Amino acid sequence: EMSVDEVIELIRTSPPGPWPADWGHQKNVIDAHKVLVDEWIENYKPSEHVPRSGRGIVIAGGGLKYIPSVWVGVHFIRKFGCKLPIQLWYLGDHEIDPALIRLFTSLGVECVNALDHPAAKDFRILCGWELKLFATWHSPWREVLFLDADSSPVRDPEYLFESAPYLKHGAIFWPDYAQWTLKWDV
Repeated sequence: EMSVDEVIELIRTSPPGPWPADWGHQKNVIDAHKVLVDEWIENYKPSEHVPRSGRGIVIAGGGLKYIPSVWVGVHFIRKFGCKLPIQLWYLGDHEIDPALIRLFTSLGVECVNALDHPAAKDFRILCGWELKLFATWHSPWREVLFLDADSSPVRDPEYLFESAPYLKHGAIFWPDYAQWTLKWDV
């Protein structure tokens, strides 16, 4: 029953969660997020970091829960002959140790601690799924294939950059496994 302005203020000032189970589906919450996104776009000033060019793969995930599946996914990507550069973004030294970084480096993966990135201080919340957008946004590539940490491609994914939906829309999205029953009209 809150107004959009009240929801915006709540989002700006509250700690992350827990939120009511259905809060993200409420119209006032959706409208508040649209306003916040529009504000962010209007105030965005491009950073002076590495100029964007080329293509690459971004994966966000660390810790015992995700590192094994990241390893499998990266191993498959390389096994299928993909030569695209890969960045693995994680949140702090506790999520990946130097031995794992060496293993990933041997597969041509650059490991990036998001907490060391200069823009990390500007994020009110940077944990879990927020890292996905942060890592994609701050990667050095003009064209990015973001893969969930628990994704394992079954062929070289580079073809996606030449696929009809990507060429038509400039992006491709597919639902997470819990949403496979949804019908999509592309």
